[in-house]
Parts: sequence; structure tokens; C-alpha cells
Amino acid sequence: MQVGATAKQVKTVVVDRSQMKWEVLDLEMLIGPDHAARTIWNVCGQFDLSGFEAGRKTRKGEAGRPCWPARLLVSIWVYSYTQGIASARAIARMVKYEPGLRWLVANQEINAHTLSDFRVGHGEALREVFAQFLTLLEAAGLVDLNTLLQDGTKIRAVAGKASMHRRKTLEKRLGQARKLVKKMEREAEAGDGEGADAKREAAQRRAAEEALERAKSALAKLKELEQA
Repeated sequence: MQVGATAKQVKTVVVDRSQMKWEVLDLEMLIGPDHAARTIWNVCGQFDLSGFEAGRKTRKGEAGRPCWPARLLVSIWVYSYTQGIASARAIARMVKYEPGLRWLVANQEINAHTLSDFRVGHGEALREVFAQFLTLLEAAGLVDLNTLLQDGTKIRAVAGKASMHRRKTLEKRLGQARKLVKKMEREAEAGDGEGADAKREAAQRRAAEEALERAKSALAKLKELEQA
């Protein structure tokens, strides 16, 4: 049906994504029960991380600001690695909007210096914890170390039973995980990983633009088929 030229424009709801608003937030609803962040947090609780807190000056019952628990800091870094993110500054920005990170920090802000100092300050000991952690995650079918080593952009949600039988030995997985940790550290050292993150964001934008063009092309073809 053709609408006359004199017809009034339809009144629609204004979609304004730039507006600010207060809202009630249920943190547990930010991510699903099978989200990788939950698994990482729970697995992290099985590690003995007391050594990473031995040098902390702030103690209960004494003056001073509380510090972030080692379990949280390790969880943040491991989760970020599974997302292909190596930059402390990028993580600090993402904490404000990325659901997994928001859930981990309980919707609080954490600065890049804290994240960077923790990773750099504990050196080899922390690298081995990261490697063991990533090995366990791959064994559980949550991450693909091969893919992360290649482009650092993919996290697998669920692995099939058959794929577990085709997995490499635990020793080889651990070796891959160590390579991944070193790769991420190299990216971080090269300008705290900002260059790599910028390239990744640019690639994501290009992929989005290409997807839009493919969708437009498909729509044009669909219209041709309808006319035919």
C-alpha cells in the first residue's frame, strides 16, 4: 500500500545511545553460568597464590588501604590472555564495559599500573602460573592455544568429546601455553601492548565493515530474486 505524500511521519521512540542513565545492576546476570570468567575464577581458587601476597604491606587490623587479591589479578590476566589482550591499559579500559571483566572486578575500576606492576613484579613465577592455568583451560576445552598463538582473537565456548581425544599431550600443551605467555608479554612490552591492541581493533572494524558490505550485497541479490 502506498502512503500519500501528505501523510504525517510516524512517531517512533528515539534511540539515543549517547545518553547517560543510572540503572540497577545485577552482577550475576552480566555473564552466563558457563562463561569463561566464572571458570577461570573458580580454577584460580585451586592455586596456592599466597606467595604473590607475601610482600604486601597492608594487613588486616593495621592502617593502610586494602589491596587487590592475587586471585583476582591472576584471573584478570588469564581471562584477558584468552581474549588476546596483553595491554594493562587496554584491560583497565575494558573493565568498564566488557562483561567478563566487569564480573571479575565486581564492577569496580582497577588501574593499569596495578595490573602491570603485578605482572612485571612477579616475573617468572607468575609466567609459570599463567602457563599452567592456560594448559588447564585448554584441557577443559575452553581455549584453543593454537589459535591464540596465531592471532589471539578466539576463545572457544565448548569443546566436543571427540576433540578432547585428539588433543596434544599435557607436556606439549604446557609448552604451547608458555609460548603464548611470552608472546603476550612481548606485545605488552612493545608499548604495553597498545600497538597490538590498536591493530586488533582496526582489524575488527574492517571485519565489521566487510560484513556490512556482504549483508548489503546479499540484500540486493534477495531483492533481485523477489522481483524475478
